[in-house]
Amino acid sequence: MKNLKTVLKAIFPALIVFFFGQQVSGQIFGTVGSKNVITQERQLPDFNSIRIKGTTDVVIRQGDKTAVVVKADDNLIKNIITKVQGDFLDVTAEGSIRSYKKFEVLVTINRLEAIEVYGCGDVESEGIISGHELSILVNGSGDVELDLDFKKLTANINGSGDIEVSGINGDLDANINGSGDFEASSVRLNDCKISVKGAGNVKMQGSAAIVMLNLAASGRIELQRLISEDVSVQSSGSGNVYVNVNGSLNARLSGSGNLKYLGNPVSVDVLSTGSGSVYK
Repeated sequence: MKNLKTVLKAIFPALIVFFFGQQVSGQIFGTVGSKNVITQERQLPDFNSIRIKGTTDVVIRQGDKTAVVVKADDNLIKNIITKVQGDFLDVTAEGSIRSYKKFEVLVTINRLEAIEVYGCGDVESEGIISGHELSILVNGSGDVELDLDFKKLTANINGSGDIEVSGINGDLDANINGSGDFEASSVRLNDCKISVKGAGNVKMQGSAAIVMLNLAASGRIELQRLISEDVSVQSSGSGNVYVNVNGSLNARLSGSGNLKYLGNPVSVDVLSTGSGSVYK
């Protein structure tokens, strides 16, 4: 009996450490998905905007009726919270999740007005989404990739997530304050305003009548494939600016970043008071 007590006394601390370690490990690393994916339709009021917090990916498609369908491992589907607050569908991931096979919300929406991303979940479109005016805000690391047919887009990147869109036929206002990149293709713009105050880069392809650029950081603005009429550049940062202009070019450089322009502008008015240079 004495020997048994001695043995128990010796292994008891190890058992405590083991079980405590298991509990802490579960808290730190989270739940492992079952890999058995199920689908669940959520009955919710109508909405016209989407806000994402957490790791949930969202796929958006356009349809006559609003619908929300959740796809996830059967032991994790309860961790995806969907609720409507005002005009917004809030998609939130709760709990600590280590791995999963599927963790996604499929949203069918008739009219889309705004998307806000605060976590690491990605947003993409299934087919083309059309409308009049759309606002996209990225404050997290999640990426947004959309095929659009909109008259106006306002895009704000304050985090590391990227925005990639196509099909803007009107006005664009993009503000990059974080490290995420902004890319737009197949655009036909009347007014194009771009402000870069972070490390994120901008790339665009298409055409524009009036382009106004403000660069105050290390990010690059690459508009070689955006055929523009009139371009105005204000640059006080270290990033380089590339434009393609056939009308007037007006530029003021006070930083170390360079300006290179393509095309055959009718008039050129450029002044560099910093170490940056102007090239053709």
